[in-house]
Amino acid sequence: MSSVLDALAQLVEQMQLMRAEAAAQAELRAEAAARDVALRAEMAVLRAEMAALRREGRLEESPSAPSYATVGDEALLALTASGRISAAAEPAEDAAGAAELAPIATPAELAHLAHLCACASEREFVAAITPLMRGARGLDGAGAAADPCARVLVNSESVAWLDALHKALPAKRLKRPDLFATWAPFWSGHADAARGAVGRLAHRALQLDGCVCEFYEAKHGDGELTAADFGQLVDYHSRVRGRVRGVLFNARFFWLYESYTQFPVALIKGELGARGSRAALRAFFDAAPEPPLVPLLRHLCRELRVAPRHVTAAGAERTSAFLGAGGSARVFCVAAEGGAPAPLALKVSEKLSRAALEYEFSTLQRAADAGAPVVPVVPDSLVVYVDDRGTHRGGGFLLRDVCARAVLETPSRCAAAFAALRALHAAGFAHGDARLPNLVVRGCVAGAELLWIDLREADEGELAAAQHADARALAASALGVAQDDALPARVEAVLDSVPAGGEAAYDALAAAVWKAFAA
Repeated sequence: MSSVLDALAQLVEQMQLMRAEAAAQAELRAEAAARDVALRAEMAVLRAEMAALRREGRLEESPSAPSYATVGDEALLALTASGRISAAAEPAEDAAGAAELAPIATPAELAHLAHLCACASEREFVAAITPLMRGARGLDGAGAAADPCARVLVNSESVAWLDALHKALPAKRLKRPDLFATWAPFWSGHADAARGAVGRLAHRALQLDGCVCEFYEAKHGDGELTAADFGQLVDYHSRVRGRVRGVLFNARFFWLYESYTQFPVALIKGELGARGSRAALRAFFDAAPEPPLVPLLRHLCRELRVAPRHVTAAGAERTSAFLGAGGSARVFCVAAEGGAPAPLALKVSEKLSRAALEYEFSTLQRAADAGAPVVPVVPDSLVVYVDDRGTHRGGGFLLRDVCARAVLETPSRCAAAFAALRALHAAGFAHGDARLPNLVVRGCVAGAELLWIDLREADEGELAAAQHADARALAASALGVAQDDALPARVEAVLDSVPAGGEAAYDALAAAVWKAFAA
């Protein structure tokens, strides 16, 4: 009798937790909806102002391929007409602190910059002014040891990476901001003695996540900044969703620009040598909130006592702690604090519910215990993030191995992929999304092993039907065919015998897929 009562009590407790989580999610959705309504209202005002300017003939439509001058002119006209251009605020009369009064550049530093403008290249000018901007912004690395997700200022003047917002562009059309600010786990590159961090944002998915929202564009010279100069910064802003802040500057002047998804919001003008300019620049950027992925990743690192690491499983230096992106999660390379530098993979998701995270974690544990070819989880590493208001903000867990994406470049590797699927099915599991992005490689070439990740949909529905769907998904992914499109006739014919036909059916399917791929 007591065991029945205990089971009922557990069931009631689980139901209460589910209700609490549902209520928290509803509150989160309501908050997001309220913010969205407020932002939409603000954007409606901006659109109305721009429409009025066009009716009055004071704002012309941009041509199909606008120049930076055209883009800059349009933004300046909109900002001017709506009264959104201002001068950097002077420090208060009673300001006594040196930090409040300090300029971005001292007279000696301004003289050095002016000298560089006269006799050096723009690259040398950017290298010289980067430490000034890093110091003014407070991104000198002092807080990196205490915060695994500290911001970092990255030089990307020679690295094309900034993509379009709505579709991926070819490499030759990517943009190269002089500098941008992001968070330590999100950039890819190397450290340079003169310029500090040099590189790019690690992945386009991070750009879409809003993990770059500060741009710094330098201009060689000390004259007045122009519309063409400004247009380049405006173009960078148009490639990121939501609120974006940036600074355009030369050896004397700076413009602080804020936009919201392509719409100009505010412009503040000042001089590098003006009193209080340093505090004005820092306050402008500090007012922007962090994207949701940052506090979530920071919380997980602290709770699990790990920190992002730029190392591979083999111990070689990595260019980034970022490992990959899926539809609902991001994966980072981390290592335990104060211990051996053996790397682990940290899966982070702000989108998955607590129940979904718990299900995936337990499924991977069960699959690994059953001998299935999956990347095993680190026991007791599942952590969820609940903010101060009790709202679920995501979670994550550790995976024991740092792996590389699988590429089916040979007949043997193609056969190994379907063998890994067969082994997963033989252990009593179905994947639910058995595409190549969810298949990874552990180990070196000679002893490489193919493993599955992201088993959230395992064991859903009738097992045989789910396993058949897995085989079809892997075949389509290997051939580069959309999941709903027809496969080559020979592949479809062999597919009919999976999974009932056993190992021979999987081998035949692998051979048919490779033959179709190589044709």
